[in-house]
Amino acid sequence: MLISIILLVVLFIPDVGTSVNGSIRWIRLGPINIQPSEICKFSLILYISGYSVRRMTEINSLRGFLKPLFLLFLISILIMGQPDLGSTAIVCILVVGILFYAGISFSQLCLLILLIALLGYLAITTSPMRIARVLAFTDPFAADVVLNAGWQLSNSLISIGQGGWFGVGLGNSFQKSFYLPEAHTDFIFAILVEELGLIGGLTLIFLFVLLFLGLILISFESFEKERLFQGYTVFGIFLLIAIQTLFNIAVNIGLLPTKGLTLPFISYGGTSIIIMLSLIGIVLRINNENKNLKKMKFLIVAAKTGGHVFPALAISEELIKSNHEVTILGTGSDIENKAFKDLNSKTFKLLIQGFRGNNALIKLKVLFQVFINIFKVIKILRNEKIDAMIGFGGFITVPAGLACWIIKKPIFIHEQNSVLGSANKI
Repeated sequence: MLISIILLVVLFIPDVGTSVNGSIRWIRLGPINIQPSEICKFSLILYISGYSVRRMTEINSLRGFLKPLFLLFLISILIMGQPDLGSTAIVCILVVGILFYAGISFSQLCLLILLIALLGYLAITTSPMRIARVLAFTDPFAADVVLNAGWQLSNSLISIGQGGWFGVGLGNSFQKSFYLPEAHTDFIFAILVEELGLIGGLTLIFLFVLLFLGLILISFESFEKERLFQGYTVFGIFLLIAIQTLFNIAVNIGLLPTKGLTLPFISYGGTSIIIMLSLIGIVLRINNENKNLKKMKFLIVAAKTGGHVFPALAISEELIKSNHEVTILGTGSDIENKAFKDLNSKTFKLLIQGFRGNNALIKLKVLFQVFINIFKVIKILRNEKIDAMIGFGGFITVPAGLACWIIKKPIFIHEQNSVLGSANKI
């Protein structure tokens, strides 16, 4: 996030930022042009998603609500200074959308929408160029605007009209060669419809809709698996691609005033294409992790004392929340029965006691119990198809741990004291 802000600031250093059509939006590095606002969109998705997870409990408070808004204000000022109203609008919608999805109240959402609308109105009314574009948008073919502010939109509509149902053929567009400016970026959808027809345009829109549905489903699946950061990230990526697609197509067909926004994956542009493909790469990785997230079965081994039982209860509850299965192995004491009764997990009991005193017969009896219980635990591990054991101390951990070691099951040991207990040492 910090790198993105630095790049936005660097734009305003003389001879660093490159001006195109009156806007300073690119940093030229030899043959490469970098557009910091595109990198900023990428960074914002990750930052706001992470913030929504880290500050989940305070996001509805005034302090938790204002922190991301301060960052949004700083970035908006830097992007508007280029000037670039379109990217500023997308950044604002992106942040507000993720925050609302993360749980800000409806009143906070309404306040943000009202504030953004007011700032947008001021940005338009204080710029003669933007006012001219809005007026031209109402009637792009009017005699006083068709050769000026309405030139792009009027030629875009002519291009779409010439395409008909099936288009004039790939590469045969007349408008892109002589009349329509920015035909390879902002108005590429109009050229696509002219060359491939209404059928081609509707096919592209259908493909975008499939992509949006896939992104939403992956986001929902991430939340179902308690992967909050991944869920917010995919939702943010969905918002970014959906908003840019909607804005670009709406501008091309005359539903919104002319604004320079690329059509994701289609428009020409180095930074935009790289960022979009990177975002899809992140989505594919998250989806792959969701599919391969194995539901594991744990054997929780704890008995007799609160120092063993209550940590086991806390860990068990968290594992169950994460959709894992838990099987309890104890001795059937009252404290165990009370602690684990609401878990709805299978419970197995072993008859075992620790070494007490120096009586040789008692020690021999304990060793015999350990030997017998090893085979009992091995049977439980195999019948219940246990993936790993978590031991919380107490002598019952000894036969359980040895059984897991014999059949090569992973063993995790929890020790609540600063010094290992005897069972955990073994």
